[in-house]
Amino acid sequence: MNDSSWKVDTGHKSGYLTYIEKKMAEVLPHADLKADPHIRSKVKILKKQLPYVLEIMQNGSGFGWDDEKKMVIGDRETYMGWAKEVVEVEETADAEPTSQPAKENSPQAHENTNPSGGSRPGRKRTYPDDDALESGLISVSNTIAMFLEAEQDNAKTMNGLQRAFMHEAEVHEQASANRTKLLDILQNLKDLSKEEVVMAVRVIGGDAGKTELFIKLRDDFKVLFVRQELEAAKK
Repeated sequence: MNDSSWKVDTGHKSGYLTYIEKKMAEVLPHADLKADPHIRSKVKILKKQLPYVLEIMQNGSGFGWDDEKKMVIGDRETYMGWAKEVVEVEETADAEPTSQPAKENSPQAHENTNPSGGSRPGRKRTYPDDDALESGLISVSNTIAMFLEAEQDNAKTMNGLQRAFMHEAEVHEQASANRTKLLDILQNLKDLSKEEVVMAVRVIGGDAGKTELFIKLRDDFKVLFVRQELEAAKK
């Protein structure tokens, strides 16, 4: 979507979500994801919560990475310690005073800005508690797991199709080899005429099961088998 054909000053051109939905369906046909609300909402969630995941991966101690599930792993105690540190860092950053011009600290400026002598109540900043942070990361993990599961299902389907094609190719190759053996055996049976050999190739060779059975028979049964099959074909 970073292609210049989709980029505009305000973000992306109209219809970009439909384009994303189409591409997602090609890559993950079993995910059944829609552009709105699924992709739009998941993208918002990932953009909002991804910094937490990156922070854990880059600076968090005691965490690991599950490459199969594509997710951060760690025990609750380790996570809660990290979450508290993040909140403390944010509180410290917000509490640091900013430099103001000297005139704002003068009594006159104080009188102008606060003539009534009362104190102006400040807005109290709220922070997410431990459970909220934990829920946020769980949501990110679940989102990633959903995409991964769909991708794994798609891979299983492709592997199944590949095995089916390989099996079909093997069956075809074996049938071709058996027909070649059938022809060689028929041509070496002295009790069969040329006409019977040709007819036997057409009648028996068209059936993979009969061809395999004929090859396994003893030579003294092969002639009888051929003549019975030719007789049955005439009816």
